[in-house]
Amino acid sequence: MDWAEKYRPQHIADLQGNKEVIRRLVTWAQEWMVGTKPLLIYGKAGIGKTSAAYALARDMDWDVIELNASDQRTKGAIERVAGSASTHSFTGNRRLVLLDEADNLHGSADRGGAKAVVDVIKASQQPIILIANDLYGVDAAIKAVCDPVVFRSLQSRSLAPLLRSIARQEGKNIDESVLVDIADRASGDIRCAVNMLYAASIGIDEHISLPISGKDKRSTIFDIVSATFEARDPRVLPPLSFEIDETPDQILLWLEENVTRVKDPHALSACYRLLSHADLFLGRTLKTQYYTLWRYASGCMLFGVHAAATGHVIREKINPPSRFKKIGTAKRKRLIRQSLYRAIGTNLHMAQTTVREDYLRPVSVLSQQHPDLCARTLTDNPDLLTILLEDAALAKAIAKEIEKEKKEAEKAQKTLKKPVPKKKEGTQKKTDKTDKTDKTDKTDKTGKREKTEKLFISQNEEKLQGQTSLHAMEKISSPGDREAQVEQGESDQKQVDLFSFG
Repeated sequence: MDWAEKYRPQHIADLQGNKEVIRRLVTWAQEWMVGTKPLLIYGKAGIGKTSAAYALARDMDWDVIELNASDQRTKGAIERVAGSASTHSFTGNRRLVLLDEADNLHGSADRGGAKAVVDVIKASQQPIILIANDLYGVDAAIKAVCDPVVFRSLQSRSLAPLLRSIARQEGKNIDESVLVDIADRASGDIRCAVNMLYAASIGIDEHISLPISGKDKRSTIFDIVSATFEARDPRVLPPLSFEIDETPDQILLWLEENVTRVKDPHALSACYRLLSHADLFLGRTLKTQYYTLWRYASGCMLFGVHAAATGHVIREKINPPSRFKKIGTAKRKRLIRQSLYRAIGTNLHMAQTTVREDYLRPVSVLSQQHPDLCARTLTDNPDLLTILLEDAALAKAIAKEIEKEKKEAEKAQKTLKKPVPKKKEGTQKKTDKTDKTDKTDKTDKTGKREKTEKLFISQNEEKLQGQTSLHAMEKISSPGDREAQVEQGESDQKQVDLFSFG
């Protein structure tokens, strides 16, 4: 089994380092209530962010629902999984909604994911923790509704005892120098250190004293910006510029954004002058396609700015270029306006170009006079309504009201379609049994009544027959009557013979 997973901390007390942050996590969990802001835990990979969240949930007896980068995190997927998890708990326990790698919500696979996360956070009735490696990669709307918590890398002197404990539990005899070397090379990455120890112990049962290969660590743009303003030896700058993925024109934008860390006016003026020279060399490179000029641009913006800024820099947070944000904002506005042209063109049956050139202003004026009609006829998107109404607050209020009406209508429709509850099986059987009993009783009563009536009728018939026989015997008892009856019989026989034979 992988040692990194085998020795993953199971409880808060097992976590290494970041004691102050861990106490903050525990306090947040103990005092959590509906409306409490989610936590946004950020820091480099492998330092225990996800393990801390799981250990916290285990100690608080919370269920965990996790979404990470391996899952599809579109608007629908997040609302379906995290949305239901954040409002319902079938076990009765609280449920921790964990969104890992929140800084990777981008691309077509995660379209609409950032907005869905914000909506889930606002409607949540369960605690939420978001985890990211890069705070700058997290969407601004998500950062606005979260409390950021930074996890620091574990120092090598704290990491070596952890490796020693794991080796002892696995029955491995490892030199102290090897443990210290692994801790140094891991650069505070606990998972990397444990994996390096595991790799070194494979195939060796007794004593380990082999040299360990280091972690493959690449420099980032933050490293070169920090070194440009703060490094003591400028000779580290060229290797850093070759290691990072950014091109010289991108490095120039980062340095331009953070050059304000230089507080001396004369030094700041010199830095701007050197950056302008670098920009000229980059422009000539693009114009002539002669990329040898890149080295002159790099010399001006790295060595030149380093020399001008030395001794005049204040340590501040490194900010990404604001130009990137402006470009993104402009692109978003352009897409919104295109969506508006499409919506108006669909309703008015005309081309988007015609709407943009001739009809956008008249439609905007009519929309401002009748905002509610505009929202119900053209679009209920608050961004599109803001362009037409020129009032963001009014557009959001109308869109919210329409959304509320839609939800109420859906709820009413579901209530109408709700099936009539069936009778319980026991009650149905009891009713059937009662009906059968009543039918049996009625049948028995009817049969008894019919038998009584038949017996009464038969008795009366017997009495009548007896009386008739008695009268007949009295009539035949006299001789004259018998002779008259014989004569009458002979007369009747003659009539029969006459009618029979003519």
